Parts: sequence; C-alpha cells; structure tokens
Amino acid sequence: MSTTTLQRAINNGLHVLIADGIHRFNPRSKRGSGARKEERQLYTIHGACRGGFEVRHKTEDDYVTVFGKLKEVLQSANTEEPGEEPRLRIVVDFEKAAIKAVRRVFPECSLEGCCWHLSQAWVRKRNTFGLLRFLRKREQKEPRVVRWWRTSKGIPFLPKDILHLVNALRTPPVEEEHPAYDPCKKFLGYFRNTWMLGPNEDMWCKYRKDAENLWNPPLVNLIITMRSLTAQAEARLHRMEMMPRESRALRRRDQIRREKVEQAMDRFERLRDRQFIITVLVGRYCRKMSRYTSDKAI
Repeated sequence: MSTTTLQRAINNGLHVLIADGIHRFNPRSKRGSGARKEERQLYTIHGACRGGFEVRHKTEDDYVTVFGKLKEVLQSANTEEPGEEPRLRIVVDFEKAAIKAVRRVFPECSLEGCCWHLSQAWVRKRNTFGLLRFLRKREQKEPRVVRWWRTSKGIPFLPKDILHLVNALRTPPVEEEHPAYDPCKKFLGYFRNTWMLGPNEDMWCKYRKDAENLWNPPLVNLIITMRSLTAQAEARLHRMEMMPRESRALRRRDQIRREKVEQAMDRFERLRDRQFIITVLVGRYCRKMSRYTSDKAI
C-alpha cells in the first residue's frame, strides 16, 4: 500500500471502505491439474484507492491482519491527526469472520452490510426452501405468495422502528393446508433468527443511506488489472485535487436508480412526519422498493 496515495485519498474525502472477495481475477484450472485456481479469491478493499490480498480459507485472524495493516497506513497517512482512530463507513458482505475483524480493528467506524449481498442471501434461501415455484411456475404460481415476497424484498428500505407494521413478517400469506405455507414459514423463521437477532441485526437497514454495493468487476488478468486499478486511482485522485468541488459521475442508469430510491424514501419520510403511516401504506412502499433489490441468485 502506498502511504502517499492513501494520504491523498484522505485529503480528498475518503469516507467509505468496501471489502469483498473477487473470484474472477483467477484463471480457470486446466483439466487434470492438481490445483484449482478458481477456488481462490483476491480479497480487495475498495475506497478512493484499492489494494488486494489473496487469501484462501479466510479466518478472523486473516481479516484482522488485512484490516490491521490498512489501519496502520491510514493512521500514518493522516497528517492532521496522526494515530487518530479512523472514523469511516465500512461496507462488507455478511461473512462472519470479516464482520468480527472489522469490529475489532475499527471500533469507531460504522459497519454495514452490502444490499446486493443481502438480496443474494435472501434469494438463495428462498430457493432452498422451495418458494421459487410459487413465484415463477405458471401452473403453481400463487399471487398471495408473489405479493408477500415483493413486500419482504422491500424491507431493507424501511425504517426499523416500523417493522412491526409489516404484515408480511407476521405470518405466511396462505392457509396452513396450502403447499406454500411451510416454505413461507421457514423463510420467516430464517429472517427472524438471522436478520432480526444476532450480529447482523444492525447491518442491513438501508433507509436514508447512500447505496454502496460490492459489485465484482469482470476482470480476468490479475497483474494487468491491478496496474489498471492503480492507474485509475491515481487519475481520480489527481482529478479530485485539481477540481475539489466536482462530484463523482455515475452511470446514467445508476444515477436514475439512486434518485428514485432517494425520492421514494423522502416521500415516505414526509408521511412519517405527518403520522400517516398505516400497515397498508407500509406494505405498498415495501413492494415498490423491492424493484431495487436483486431477485436472482448467482
């Protein structure tokens, strides 16, 4: 890691670290070879600049080493307050070892999960419980389950203090005799035990927060890619130094998506201020926001 580069990043408003493992850096193994290269990952930390570590079968101590080194460089690069405890917003996937390590190394930072990884976890569990056939297959499609699932998918964009108004979290949408009842009940149990309790309960709410996702770029060559990322980071930092008031440009579709999410949450917040919140409005809002979360597992 370059202390100079990190110092420039801090001076230009470094405020978010995003960490995730990327598979696509590694080439596929040849048939008959002993090693399986594609099983390895390059663990990358994204911010105003990027660095990577390739680690297999990662443990909490491995993550502590990664984040500990990063913390040392961040503290040494902070010329205004050397050694000061970093206060950043850190976005990670929901890997337990990484979460515990970040909390150990960065106790003063806010920690939250990635919305895309959250939707992936929910969709995979939905498919495991056998709910997909009630949402997609024409002969088995159940409108009540479709409505219930759309409501559930929009919950990350809902304030946590009004989750009690979400009917979808109380009971399955069908009667006990219906074949979809047990899968829905299992998903509700999974949601309560995994996301309403335990270490993840404060990490997934995205209400009134800027969306930062851990998208893995489709890069194939490790050396070329890392050089490219370094060059891009240097160029971006130079541009920020030359034009400090310029905002970062997003792809048009990403900008439109962000604006729609923010507008929807602003409207919902105005309803909250007027105390117009009822169960029907909460469900309608969740179903509308569900379009901004992925419905496919990869």
